[in-house]
Amino acid sequence: MINKKNLIEIIWVGRGGQGVVTAAQLTAVAALKSGYIGVSVVPSFGAERRGAPVEAYLRLSDEKINIYSTIETADFIIILDDSLSEKIRTNSIKPGKTKIVINSIDKNKINSLKKNQDISEIFSIDASGISKNLNLSVSGNIIINTTVIGAFIKALDVIEMNSLKQAFAEKFSEKSAELNYSAAERAYFETVKIN
Repeated sequence: MINKKNLIEIIWVGRGGQGVVTAAQLTAVAALKSGYIGVSVVPSFGAERRGAPVEAYLRLSDEKINIYSTIETADFIIILDDSLSEKIRTNSIKPGKTKIVINSIDKNKINSLKKNQDISEIFSIDASGISKNLNLSVSGNIIINTTVIGAFIKALDVIEMNSLKQAFAEKFSEKSAELNYSAAERAYFETVKIN
């Protein structure tokens, strides 16, 4: 049985086509490389079309994980598309414990999250701006998922950035891995803790 103290549950929230599931999978690989023994990634698709809300669930533990269900309440909620920030299930927040990482610099969206007294901390990153600045795109579409991973690693503070670099090297071509890592590294340093 997993010791709940050692289990970190993360919900990734975004839209179809943003690479939510890929972000969870890459983070899982980086966690393994950082010494986590247990990782579990579970995707959840709704309408399965581009632009539709998508969630992915990631569990990390220093013990083996045999749980493959969705996550009811999360330690972290990672929001790739800030238009979904108001649609976060309030019952998915652990009162006083859940931390939010959001790809947004929109003060209204962030202030709306701050009103929820149950949210422990909010971390903001302009992942879209970083990706645009570095020209991180595929077929004209800006890639933000790998950038946001850097912000999450900053907020979590237990996965090593070098482990993420290795995960990217295994997934992408050398040039693409370097560009994705540059974006994630920049996000790591530019992430701002709001409260």
